[in-house]
Amino acid sequence: CTAQLPASFRITGLCVTRRKIARGKEMILDTKAHVFWLDLASGARSTILMLSPYLTGPLAEEILSTSERSRVYTRFDAELFASRASSLAVLQQLIEAGHQLFHLDALHAKVVIAPKEFATVGSQNVTSNGQKNLELSGYFSDAESVARVHSLIEPWLGKAVPITLQMIKEMEVLLPPLMEVYDAFHVACVVAQKKISRSAASGLRRAELEKVERTQAELKSEIMRALEAAPISEEWDLGIVHFREAGQTSL
Repeated sequence: CTAQLPASFRITGLCVTRRKIARGKEMILDTKAHVFWLDLASGARSTILMLSPYLTGPLAEEILSTSERSRVYTRFDAELFASRASSLAVLQQLIEAGHQLFHLDALHAKVVIAPKEFATVGSQNVTSNGQKNLELSGYFSDAESVARVHSLIEPWLGKAVPITLQMIKEMEVLLPPLMEVYDAFHVACVVAQKKISRSAASGLRRAELEKVERTQAELKSEIMRALEAAPISEEWDLGIVHFREAGQTSL
């Protein structure tokens, strides 16, 4: 990797791609946003705002470990907790660590921003699976771009509802039967997907075999056409006649 990072951006072994955007600003693209988050947050001087529909694993707490009273915007949704896409335990840990949590209805954006310092925008959630999935995120460090990102999300933040420990406790009571139903649904989906995958694989094998057969038939036709079009000497022609008259099966 030959890309050069800004002097203030210290990540060893990180390979990134830089792309020019409007008015000479630069955005650094990478497939592992959590590497940005952990490095940038450790040096942040302002409150970090984190927007992630789903929260699982230790990543959120690790990112915010050096930031006091950060604000986290997520979705407080029974379906997400029942499916384990998001974790009540993580929400509780963040509140107990002193961070403010908010429910933001219909949130789908994934943003981590320290106003006037940096902003990341992309597809990766602050989850354990997000570190394994195929993701792409962009990092901005110039003041104008960071301010632009902040101005775009600011109207959303006014609609957010605080998440409390009491809400978490009440959700914990309601979840067990929902999780049982979801688990049965998930098993049925896995079984169905395996059937589809086997059918698709079988169809692919059939298609490959048919392709080979077509290729062989086409080659055979080409060979026959070439033989028929090729000039044959009188001696060779007589040889073929004698060969056929003798009823031989090989020369």
